[in-house]
Amino acid sequence: MPLNPKLKLDDPLAEELPDAKWYHEFVGQITNLTKTRADIIVASTQLSEGLQRQTAAHYEACRDLLIYLRDTADLGQLYGQPYDEPLRVDAYADSEFGGNRRTGRAIGGNVIKVQGGLVSRKGKHQQAVTRSTNEAETIAFTDAATAAIKIDNYLTDMGMETALPPMIHVDNANVVRSCQNVALALATRHYLQSHHWGRQQYREGRIKVQQVPSEDNMADINTKPLARGKFEKHRKAMGMVSKSELK
Repeated sequence: MPLNPKLKLDDPLAEELPDAKWYHEFVGQITNLTKTRADIIVASTQLSEGLQRQTAAHYEACRDLLIYLRDTADLGQLYGQPYDEPLRVDAYADSEFGGNRRTGRAIGGNVIKVQGGLVSRKGKHQQAVTRSTNEAETIAFTDAATAAIKIDNYLTDMGMETALPPMIHVDNANVVRSCQNVALALATRHYLQSHHWGRQQYREGRIKVQQVPSEDNMADINTKPLARGKFEKHRKAMGMVSKSELK
């Protein structure tokens, strides 16, 4: 596993260790590696938080990540679905409310696929502290929808035909209802901008929204460390496979 779910990197009471130059260099290299290894985004994000304050847990996380990378060196991103039909854009969005105990900010994540192939993924702290799970989920949905619409526009500009408006998959029922229900907007005044933007895109037919079970929302892999079974399920859903699986 790239990051142990039981390891607390944001413990404000943990003893701070002297700032280490090697740690900064390590985090920089891991950040670059996320361009080709979508499965280590959470590890990269949480280790980056330690650039200002390192503890023994950060050093342990570095060791675990190196072991994981050594053991999964043959993992790669699989593409290959046929392109002789209209392309389909799918986005998955999720968040971890209060994901950072030190700052209180939620962690938002998304995964975007075109014709089943991964083209974009994101996992980072949301800019402001959110006051509810629904608010954090709405912001994550808005980020994913924005990215999906841009990708859909890029495909259109290149002369490629897309089958449907981008489908945004979320596991929060309130996000789906908020796109369809005006009355629900009255209960979301503290994050109306994100709500109204998403609702407008939905009403104009620029996106579609679908609720999926939490266990099938692959964006969860970009919001927090997961147990092995769930992590490997989402990693495979993103299209990451080992060379041995292709034989």
